[in-house]
This record gives sequence, structure tokens and C-alpha cells, in this order.
Amino acid sequence: MDWLNKGIAERWRAEGIRYASDINEYVRVGNETGWPEDLKPPEEDQRRSIAGDILQMIREANRCGETKKLREEIPPASWPITSEFPDKLQPVKPLAFLQDGSLLVHAGSGSAGQD
Repeated sequence: MDWLNKGIAERWRAEGIRYASDINEYVRVGNETGWPEDLKPPEEDQRRSIAGDILQMIREANRCGETKKLREEIPPASWPITSEFPDKLQPVKPLAFLQDGSLLVHAGSGSAGQD
């Protein structure tokens, strides 16, 4: 597992747990109190700062075929990664379901055949 940086993976998991817990508490309090104007939302998800390192580990784990270990060590969350790299994103539009159960998609912003 040369791809895994345990320290960064631990930060990813810990921040994900912190953020989810804070959001859940915010929603609980909001629902119980009628969402008062002074209810402060939780601190933003801080995983963006390590998104580049995480993306590199994801690529390497996929290259090595270690996707099960990847999901254990780095739980999926797209927004910390996609918000850090908006210029690298492209839409994926489903075109058709094939008879074998797979899905044919068009990736990119142009018309089919122009990307």
C-alpha cells in the first residue's frame, strides 16, 4: 500500500466525522427550536486543504486495484474535492442503459463528438 498516507487519511476521516456530527447537531437544534435567526451554522468542512493529496491517493489506489482498502481508509466525499478543482470538472450526462445493464454516458460540456 505505497499509495496510503496514513496521517492524511486519518485527518480526512476525523474531519468528515466532525463535520457530519456538527451538521446533524445543527439540524437537530434547528428542528427543535424553529430555526431561530441567531442559530449559527457549523464550521465549514476543512477537507479541501488536503484534497490534492487525497486525489493522488485515490488515483494510486485505483491503479493498484485496492479500491476496497481505499474506501476503508478514505471514505467517499466529493464536495471537498470538487470544490477545490472546479476547473477540472466536466458534466456526465447519461445517454442510455444498455441491455447488459451498463450505462452509456457523455462526459464533457459540448455536444457528443465535440469533446
